[in-house]
Amino acid sequence: MNIWFFLASLLLVFSGCIYLPASPGPSGGGQAPVVTSFYARPDTIAAGDRAQLSWEVDGATSVSIDNEIGTVALNGTRTVLPNSTTTYILTATNQYGTTTARVKVHVLGGSTTPSGSPVINSFTASPTTIGAGEGSTLSWNISNATSASISPVIGSVNPVSGSGVITPGSTTTFTLTASNAAGSTNSSVTITVTGSPAPGGLPTINAFGATPSVISPGESTTLSWNVSDAAQVTISGIGSVANVGSQSVSPASTTTYTLTATSSGGGWVSKTITVSVGILGPPPVGKPDLIIQSISKIDTPSGYIIGFKIKNNGPLSAGASISRLFVEGIQKSDVNVPVLPAGADYDGSFPAWIYSPLTPNIKVVADATGIVAEADETNNEKTVTMAVAVIYDFVNEASSPSTDVRWSSGAGTLTFGGAIDDPKGFACYRTNITLEDNNIYDKVLETHPQWVDNGYISGAYMELYNTLGYQVKAGDHFYTKCGFIKNATAGKVRFSVMIRLEGSNAWIAENVKAYDGTIKTVAVDLTPYAGKKADFILKVSAEGSSGQDWAVWYQTRIIR
Repeated sequence: MNIWFFLASLLLVFSGCIYLPASPGPSGGGQAPVVTSFYARPDTIAAGDRAQLSWEVDGATSVSIDNEIGTVALNGTRTVLPNSTTTYILTATNQYGTTTARVKVHVLGGSTTPSGSPVINSFTASPTTIGAGEGSTLSWNISNATSASISPVIGSVNPVSGSGVITPGSTTTFTLTASNAAGSTNSSVTITVTGSPAPGGLPTINAFGATPSVISPGESTTLSWNVSDAAQVTISGIGSVANVGSQSVSPASTTTYTLTATSSGGGWVSKTITVSVGILGPPPVGKPDLIIQSISKIDTPSGYIIGFKIKNNGPLSAGASISRLFVEGIQKSDVNVPVLPAGADYDGSFPAWIYSPLTPNIKVVADATGIVAEADETNNEKTVTMAVAVIYDFVNEASSPSTDVRWSSGAGTLTFGGAIDDPKGFACYRTNITLEDNNIYDKVLETHPQWVDNGYISGAYMELYNTLGYQVKAGDHFYTKCGFIKNATAGKVRFSVMIRLEGSNAWIAENVKAYDGTIKTVAVDLTPYAGKKADFILKVSAEGSSGQDWAVWYQTRIIR
C-alpha cells in the first residue's frame, strides 16, 4: 500500500437514502422503422395445421422474417406450417437503425424439439474435371429439408432433388446447404477446370417473386421475373418462358416454384419461391393490453441498472409507448418502448439510473403516459423489492487471521477475541446482547479503545485488497449500524471508516456518537471510487475518557 493521504471530499450519509440524478436519454435526427403490427392468426394451431403471419411496417428500407422466410414487403402476409412451437422475428431496417418484433405460434401436439437435421443423400459433379468452357452437371438428393442452396453463385435450389449444368471459369468448390428448423447440413464437391478461362459468365436473375405470396384456395397469384444474359429460362410447373415476363397461377396447395436460367455455355443459376395456400380466419378484435412481466437487475460496467420485460397480452398491436421507473415511490427514469404486436414481448432497461441497495423498492409502469388505449388499464404496474447483495461482511470477517484483518491500538498489536478488561483495548464478538436502544442483538462486533483518555482501536481489513482483490463498483455502498452496549451511559466515541485505495486513501465516514438510547445508521456511496481496488479500516476513538466506551458495530457491510 502506498503512502496515505486525505482526499478533499468526504462522503457521509446518516440514516438516509442516496439518489443519483437521471441523465437524459439519447436523441437523434432520424427515426428507426416502426412495426405497426406483426401477429399470427391463429397463434395456436394443432400439429399439421397452418397459421398466417401478418405485418405492417412504416419507414423501412428492408424487412425480413427469420425461419426460412427471408426478405418480404413492408406490408404483407405469409402462411407458415411449423412442426413445433416457433417464434418468428421480423427485422425492419433503415438508415437510422433497426426495429425488431416477435410473434410466437404455439403448436399443440407438435414436437417440442425439431425432428432432426436434413440429410443430404448425394451431391455430385459429373465430370469433376473439365476443360475451360466445358460444363459439368451438379446433381443432388436431399431428405427432410425445407430449403436448400448451392454456393457460390447458384443460390436457392429445389430442397428435394435436382440437377443442372454449371460452367465455372476456374477450379471451384461448390457447397450444398440443406436447412430445416433443426439446423443445416452441408456437402461439397470440387470441379477442376483446366486450360484458359472460359469466356462470358452466368445469367443473372434480377427478380423473381409472387404477388401475393399467400392466397386462399381458388385464388390466383402472379409470378413475375426478370433475367439477364440467359439463353433459356424455365420455371418448374410452367416450362420455358421469356427472359422477362409474368404469369398468373392458381395452385391448389402450397407450392414451390423454381426459376432456372441457363447461359449459352451451359452454366445456370436458379431461385426458388413459395406460394402459400391456406384458409384464413377472421381478423382479431379487441384492444392491446400492456403488462410488465418481470423486473431485474442488470450488471453493467457502470453498475447495476434496472431491466424489465413488457408484453402485449391483447389481440391487437400496441403502438409505441413509454415505460417509467419509480424508486421508493419517486420517478427516476423513462424509456421508449417500440410498437408491440399482439402476443409480443420486449426486453427494456433504464440505463440512466444506477441501482442503489439503499433503495431496493422498485416499480415499473407500462404505458406511463396513457397513450395506448388498452383493454385493461389497471394492470400496467409491477413492484418488487430487490435482494441486496452483501459483498463483504466486516463483522463476520473480524476474526480472520492477522494476515487478513489486523487489530491494533496505541498499545500495539491486539489479538481478536481478547479479554473484555484488557487495558490495551480489545475487539471481540458479543452475542444475544442488549444495546442502548433496549433491543437484543444476535451478534455484534465490540471494539473498545485502549483504556486511556482519547485512546483508540482500529481494524485493518487487508484481505479485501490482498486476498479478495475487491474492486469498487458503481452503486456499491458501505453500510453499518453503530452504538453502545446498554448501561454504557458515559460512553462517547468517534466511529471512523477509511477506504484505502491503490495509491491513496480517504476517511469516508466520521461520526461522533454519545450514549443516547439510539443506534445510528451510516451509509456511504462508494461510486466515486468505482474501478479501484480497495480495503478498509474501522476505527473507534475515545472522546476523552474511555471508561465506558463499549462501542459496537452491527450489520457492517459492503452492499450492492
